[in-house]
Amino acid sequence: MKVAIIGAGIAGLSCAHELERHGIEPVIFEKNDVVGEIFPHVSVIMQIFNRPVRDPLKHLAEKYNIELQPINRLRHVKMISSSTSSTVSGKLGAFFQHGVIPGCIEKQLEAKVESKIIFNTYADYNKLKEEFDYVVVANGMVSSAKELGCWQELVTTFVKGAIILGDFKTDTLITWFNTKYTKSGYAYLTPFNEKRASLVLIVPNIKEDEIKEYWNRFIKEENIKNQIIQTFITEHKSGYVFPHRVGNVFLTGVAAGTLDPFLGFGSIYSIVTGVSAARSIALGLDYEEQIQDYVKINKEVYEYRVVLNSLDNKKFNVLVKGLGMPILRNIIYNTNINVVKYGSKVLYFSRRIKKGYYRVKAGVMFKRKLER
Repeated sequence: MKVAIIGAGIAGLSCAHELERHGIEPVIFEKNDVVGEIFPHVSVIMQIFNRPVRDPLKHLAEKYNIELQPINRLRHVKMISSSTSSTVSGKLGAFFQHGVIPGCIEKQLEAKVESKIIFNTYADYNKLKEEFDYVVVANGMVSSAKELGCWQELVTTFVKGAIILGDFKTDTLITWFNTKYTKSGYAYLTPFNEKRASLVLIVPNIKEDEIKEYWNRFIKEENIKNQIIQTFITEHKSGYVFPHRVGNVFLTGVAAGTLDPFLGFGSIYSIVTGVSAARSIALGLDYEEQIQDYVKINKEVYEYRVVLNSLDNKKFNVLVKGLGMPILRNIIYNTNINVVKYGSKVLYFSRRIKKGYYRVKAGVMFKRKLER
C-alpha cells in the first residue's frame, strides 16, 4: 500500500507511527529541513478538557500507542485580570516544549518513526492523490481544507511570542486577561526551565500589523522587564471541518481543525487525528466515527470562546475571582465532572434565550395552534 504523508509534525508523525505498527511504510514529505516548529515555545496539555479521561498522557499511551514525556508537570495556574488574581493548584496537566530542540514533542515522535522523511519538499496533495493510494494532509495549514470545501472558520488570532530569561517556577502556568492588550484573547507564560520561559500573547480579530502594538501594551501594563532573547509572530486559525476525508485524502492536525477556538492548543487532537487516519487506512475503520468525540469537544469549547468575546474587564475580573473560589475550583479541577460538556450546554442555551430564540419559537408554535 502506498501512503503519502504531507508534513512531519505531530499529526503526520503520529500517523506514520501507527501505519508502521500495521506494516505500512509511508513516505513523509516535509517542507522544512528538520522536524520541529520554527519557533520554540511551551504548550500545555490540561486535564480538564478530555473528561471523563483523567490522565490524557496515559490515555494517549493506552489507546493511541503514543508515549510522551513532558518537560514539567503543571501544578499551579495563576490567573491575572485587570484588578484581581487567583491561583488554582492540583494535578492539572503537563508542559511540552516545541521547536527544533531536543526533547520537544516533535522530536519525541520522530524518534519513534522509521519511515523515510523527504525534507525541503513542498508536496501538493492534488498530485500525490494520483500517485498514492492514500494521502494524509498534516502540514499544519488550513488551505487544503479550504480548497476541498470542508472549512468553516470560527476564530482567527494573531500570536506574538517570546523567549524570556528570569526566575520561573517550573510547575506554574501564568495567564493574563485584560481587554487593553488581549481584547477577548489572553496572554500566558509557560516555563522551559527555572531560567527560561515562553511568553505568548494571543489577540483575536485584529490585523497582523496591530499585534506589535498590543504586545507593547502588554509589556508596559504588566511591567515585564525580563530579557527577551527571541520573538515570533504567527497566525492561528480555528475552524470547523467536515468531512475530514475526501476520497483518498485525509485531513489531520491543523488541517482537520484541531486548534481549539478557546485556548489555541491542539496537540492531543492532532495525535488522535493522525493515528485515526492511519487506522482508517490500515484497518478500514470509519475516520469520522473515530474522531467524533474530539470534534464534539472543539464545538463545546467554542461556546466558551463566544463568551470571552463578549466580556469586558469588569466581567473578566468576576470570572477570574470566581474560578478561584473553593467550591467552583473543586468542581472544575478536582472532580471527574465533564465541565466542558455541561458548561457549554448551559452557555449555548443561555445565549439562545438571551437572543429571544425560544420566545420566537414558542410564539410561532402558539400561532400555528390557534390557526389549526
